[in-house]
Amino acid sequence: DGYIRLYQLDRQVLEGLYFSVPLLAILLAHEFGHYVACLRSRVDASLPFFLPSPLLLGTCGAFIRIRSPIYSRKSLFDIGVSGPIAGFVVLLPVLFAGVSMSRVSHFAAPGSIAFGTPLILRIAEWICLHGSPASGILLHPVAMAAWAGLLATAMNLLPMGQLDGG
Repeated sequence: DGYIRLYQLDRQVLEGLYFSVPLLAILLAHEFGHYVACLRSRVDASLPFFLPSPLLLGTCGAFIRIRSPIYSRKSLFDIGVSGPIAGFVVLLPVLFAGVSMSRVSHFAAPGSIAFGTPLILRIAEWICLHGSPASGILLHPVAMAAWAGLLATAMNLLPMGQLDGG
């Protein structure tokens, strides 16, 4: 009985890692994109900080702290755009790997949560799963991490305050 519980715990931890490791890699690449652009522009910046959250995604994202002024628009633009580009470069292979590990079902999984499907995710599903209807695709946790990375990137590009779009 104890062995079965340990096996179930190991399985749950592994399933959690399937989601959390790719998501953190996407967020880390995003922030390191900003950090490397800061180094190239000679702007003093911290290494990335992660913001944990007990809610749905497990994180509120990550950030770097820029300690010195940014004196040129070119540097500001380069620093702002480098994060989403770097994150997207990591996100694409994660997305296609996750969708290729997903499966098609004709029944909804009990207790499953349904989210909207971004266009790039739908294209990946069409390529990897040969045009299966979106309602029948059960996304692998790696694909869900890519979805969360797409959401974080889209939210970050909003033209508000300290976000990249601001």
